[in-house]
Amino acid sequence: MKTKLTRADVTPEVIRAGHAYLAALAWTQTVAEIVKPIYAEVLADFEFYDDLTVSLQANRGHVVERQRITDPDGLYRSEDEAGLSAYYAAVDQALRENGIKPDDMPAEHCPLCVAEHNQTKAEWSLIEEAAKMLGVENPKDFNSQLLCQPQGLEKRKQFIELTAKLVVNL
Repeated sequence: MKTKLTRADVTPEVIRAGHAYLAALAWTQTVAEIVKPIYAEVLADFEFYDDLTVSLQANRGHVVERQRITDPDGLYRSEDEAGLSAYYAAVDQALRENGIKPDDMPAEHCPLCVAEHNQTKAEWSLIEEAAKMLGVENPKDFNSQLLCQPQGLEKRKQFIELTAKLVVNL
């Protein structure tokens, strides 16, 4: 594996993947700024409680008071399936009414989740192309190799950031 790079070592594929990653990152951040407030606004009209924590603590012999969920990211802790279905239907309607969610996007899809998934695919591509550039033996497996080491998620993030900086600074 190469340990020193020159400008000539940076392949056109890495440059394209770097630009695609930066565009996907910018799009995800833009969509998040628009979508997250709508999720929070709709949540204010509903009452969900942290049933999961209460259940887990009860299984351990502890009594815990139910806490209201006020952050949409915590909704996975609610066991109110009917309420959650109504909440997500209301979010879908609000996103469509505000012109954020396209008419052809399925109700169960979220524009932010789609943007995040596209960003993840751009990250995979950037990692693979950079691994090829560095002469890594199995570039398709390099994402997994990054994740499987101690503090792998942080090292993966650093690798992506450094590679993107390399592309930007050419």
